[in-house]
Amino acid sequence: MKKNVFYFLAYAIAVGANLFWVDVFAQNIARHAFSAGFSVEVPTQWRYSEKNYDLTNTYFIAHDWQNEQSRAIVEMIGLQLSDNQTWDDFLRVQLNNLVDDTLNYNIMLDGARHYPLYVPYNYLSFSTQSTEQFSDTYTQLLLIRRARQVFVIKATTATNLLSDYNTIFNKIFNSFKLETQQYTNPQGKYKLSVPASYSIVTQNTANNYLQIVPTAEAANDTVSASISLIYLPTNDSTTLNDWVANEALDVMLQYTNGQNPIEQDTTFFASKTPVKVLKYATTIGTTPVDVENYYWFLADKQYILSATYQTKQKKATQKMLQSIISDFLIINY
Repeated sequence: MKKNVFYFLAYAIAVGANLFWVDVFAQNIARHAFSAGFSVEVPTQWRYSEKNYDLTNTYFIAHDWQNEQSRAIVEMIGLQLSDNQTWDDFLRVQLNNLVDDTLNYNIMLDGARHYPLYVPYNYLSFSTQSTEQFSDTYTQLLLIRRARQVFVIKATTATNLLSDYNTIFNKIFNSFKLETQQYTNPQGKYKLSVPASYSIVTQNTANNYLQIVPTAEAANDTVSASISLIYLPTNDSTTLNDWVANEALDVMLQYTNGQNPIEQDTTFFASKTPVKVLKYATTIGTTPVDVENYYWFLADKQYILSATYQTKQKKATQKMLQSIISDFLIINY
């Protein structure tokens, strides 16, 4: 099944009407959440169809129906990497199967097109020959890996209708969201969203310290930063600028051989709370790494969020840190 999955992806539409699913109409539902740990948005006016996932590897099929005819179809498919199979090996097998069954295809690795998700993903598009429902078709695939799981969003329409549906397809792709865990610390009076594929490895409330790292099976994913959060009582005589200036001095003395760290200002996206950032390069053993420290005051606490990661993970790590800070909530205050 895994070996021929792209054969299934390319031609499932042609036989889809015969695959044990019952049409229902989505009623004012924009985002559908699934027990597999993800959610995705489908236009509320589309007809929403369910399959038997155990038999077909499909979470759902959604159609834009007009005049008793489907004009566009979006399918959500779940797969697994086989034992010891790498992400590159998986993609290579799928492409080898795909190329024989399509008119043309191309691969896009542009991280700006779809939200990086902090895990590996690929975007593909290709044309197919006629099916029962369409003449020439154009299909777009977004393949997302979380550890050994692979989520495939497949969007298909007739080639001559692509301009009508491209924006809708992009919105569906961009709406895909992996579940995050919600961590609550009553002593620190905060809630924190732990990214998908991460787990809490240290939770020391007595020392006001929390550390989260990728799970073992996700260690090779795009982002594998070690993240820690520390909170301390505020000192009325210390400003944010003074605090960060002292931190910068410590960094210069301990980690950067006297080189000034990069200092930046930002804010919480929702509350507009001022946040100071220190960024610097150092080594752990012989491995070069980047470090980013975020400092802020909220209520009666001062917080430090720190991330250590390899330089190649910089862009995705920064987006993940911004998401964590944006979702940060003070409770019971």
